[in-house]
Amino acid sequence: MSVSFSLLLIPYAILVLIFFVISGFGMYHSRRFGFRARFAQSITVAFVAGTTVILALSILGILTLDWGQVWEINGGNYAPF
Repeated sequence: MSVSFSLLLIPYAILVLIFFVISGFGMYHSRRFGFRARFAQSITVAFVAGTTVILALSILGILTLDWGQVWEINGGNYAPF
């Protein structure tokens, strides 16, 4: 059985979507209830900067992968005992 690498994009997209939803709620509450404080502003800027760096590095890694490759999964003669 062979599995294409492009199937790995589905869980990645789901995780990124969940991250954006949760961080969207966090950003909303930070802006609504604590954005006037200097500490909250600096933490929000640090969060956005860190998120940008992490997403940029993951997109760079995704673009360097050869998506035409496949995983070969053999059901072979596996005997655990």
